Amino acid sequence: MLHDGERWEREQLMEALECYRHGTSDAPSIRKWSAQAHDGLAVGEMTGPLTFVASTEDEDRHGDIILQGGWKLDGYLKNPVFLWAHHYSQPAIGKAVDVWTEPRRLLAAIRFAPTEFAQQIASLYQGGYQKGVSVGFRPLEFEMRRDAKTGHALGINFISQELLEISAAPVPANQNALRKGLNGAATEGGQFPSWEAPDPDLEGVLEVIRQLNPTNMRGRGCL
Repeated sequence: MLHDGERWEREQLMEALECYRHGTSDAPSIRKWSAQAHDGLAVGEMTGPLTFVASTEDEDRHGDIILQGGWKLDGYLKNPVFLWAHHYSQPAIGKAVDVWTEPRRLLAAIRFAPTEFAQQIASLYQGGYQKGVSVGFRPLEFEMRRDAKTGHALGINFISQELLEISAAPVPANQNALRKGLNGAATEGGQFPSWEAPDPDLEGVLEVIRQLNPTNMRGRGCL
C-alpha cells in the first residue's frame, strides 16, 4: 500500500503522463528502483567495473512494467553517468562503460569514480550493505494496464523509453531482480554468496550522505 506522499506523487505522474499524451507538455522524467546485481570483486580491487541489473520486466510495487526491448540508449551513451540517488546537481560517482539488454532486463557495467565518496559507495555494494539501483528515464510510448474483467487500472506498461541516467539507490522497489553470484549465476532470493570482505567506512559514508539533501533521499517509484 502506498503512503500519502507516494500516492500524491503517483497522482502527479498520472496527470503529467496524460498531459504528455495529449501533447500539452513534455514527457516527465520517471525514476524506477530495482534490485541490484553485480559480479563481485574483492574490496580494494576497484579498477574493474561492476555489472548491475539496472531494470527488469517484472511488475513493480506500483503495478508498472517496463518492457526491456523498448530502451533507447543512444542519448545515455553520450553521457553515461552513474549518480547517487538521482542527485542531478551532484558530481557523478561513476560511469557506465557498457550498457546492453538481455531478455527481460537491462544491464550496465559501472566503473566507480576515484573519489572518496564514490569508493565508499562502491564498498557498500562490495560488502553487501547496499544492493539497489535505479533508472531515470523519459517515457516515449506507454499504455495503462487494466484488469481484463473489471477494467480496473493495474498500472502502466512502459513500451518505449529513453534512458537518462542510472543511480545508486539505497531502497529497491523491484523485489524480483536477483543478484548474480561471483560466477555470474543468480543467487536464490537475492542473497549474497558467502565471501568475506572488510567492512567499509560506514560512518564516513553516512557523514557524506548527511551533507546531501536528506529530504530527497527516500525511496521513490517515480517523480
